[in-house]
Amino acid sequence: MTRRKRIIEELKGALQQILIANGYVTDAGLNVYLDMSQLDETGEYPAININEALDSNQSGLHLDRAKINLPISVEAFNKCTPANANDLGHDLIGDIKQALFSHVKAEPANYEKMTYVSANIAQRENGTGLVSVNVLVDVIYQEYLPQPED
Repeated sequence: MTRRKRIIEELKGALQQILIANGYVTDAGLNVYLDMSQLDETGEYPAININEALDSNQSGLHLDRAKINLPISVEAFNKCTPANANDLGHDLIGDIKQALFSHVKAEPANYEKMTYVSANIAQRENGTGLVSVNVLVDVIYQEYLPQPED
């Protein structure tokens, strides 16, 4: 398994801990997906989707080594009514931040650091029964390019 895949699996595991029984506000950890492509109001909610963006080499360490910045977008969705959409959005953002950055304190072995970039609650069209949020983080890790599994 590549280091990048191990990082994503590690973050997925942290997000799966988002359960009311674990002290979180939502149970979004019950439905965590990687690159979920379809979204409609008939799905299981709350739900989290992890999207990987284009990575970039942050240094020219060696020809065969790279210090990689991997942007990750963590989207979350929950059913809502017009009266409570933003409240539920704030709950999702708080749970995601708590899960990811409580996990960082445990000194993960697969990456050097994770930094918070931004978060937002998406504007909803009238009548939409879902609130959507997005939390962006950057993960920095080193990779030996001839053997990305290391």
